[in-house]
Amino acid sequence: MTVNCEHARRALEALGCPSEKLARLRMPIVTDELRFRARHLWPGEPVRIVTVGRLVEKKGHADALRAIADVARDIPVRYDVVGGGPLAEGLDALVRTLGLGEVVTLHGERDSAFVRGMLDQAHLFVLASTRARDGDQEGAPVALMEAQASGLPVVSTTHAGIPEVVRDGQSGILVPENDPLSLAGAIRQLVRDHETWPAIGAAGRIHVEQTFDVAPCTEELLDVYARAMSGRDDPRLLAVG
Repeated sequence: MTVNCEHARRALEALGCPSEKLARLRMPIVTDELRFRARHLWPGEPVRIVTVGRLVEKKGHADALRAIADVARDIPVRYDVVGGGPLAEGLDALVRTLGLGEVVTLHGERDSAFVRGMLDQAHLFVLASTRARDGDQEGAPVALMEAQASGLPVVSTTHAGIPEVVRDGQSGILVPENDPLSLAGAIRQLVRDHETWPAIGAAGRIHVEQTFDVAPCTEELLDVYARAMSGRDDPRLLAVG
């Protein structure tokens, strides 16, 4: 059995899966297809923040909107959310309730070219992932990989496998889930220290290239095959098929 992060490995082991039957196989991206750009904030320019993710509870969009509302009280900001899903109507209502009509744009579901355009234009990437009430949770979000590969400093949460995707304090800042005030504080910190954005973005790109690019992930896949072949005479493997 393969898992895409160590968090998933621990979860399956807790459910009773033997550790020797588990192998990590990360979800890859092709970093060469993502344009890297160092980020800078010019005087008088609003901070452009983007989130890419389905409009479902585990993505934490409501927390992100509340954090943006807090930040927007004293920092000029524009927030773009790309993704469709069942919470669209409720999130649109929350935007109005928070008075963010001039700040937030909910773009709905868009194609990959649009997403990459949004990543290229932004200064920061936010993903406020959380465990949903029905237990649904993240694995290792690809959106965070693509954001870092594009050079974006990220703000996210210590949820599920995210600490394996984002190097806290190096390629971004991680805060506790379900905590909009901490999320807002992390955004403010990055805006205040905006001269560090190029270094943070470069660290994120290197991390993704070394860990989540298709090349190292292919090596993991080959290792999975090698393990399976080395145990081809193991009755447990033969019983599986």
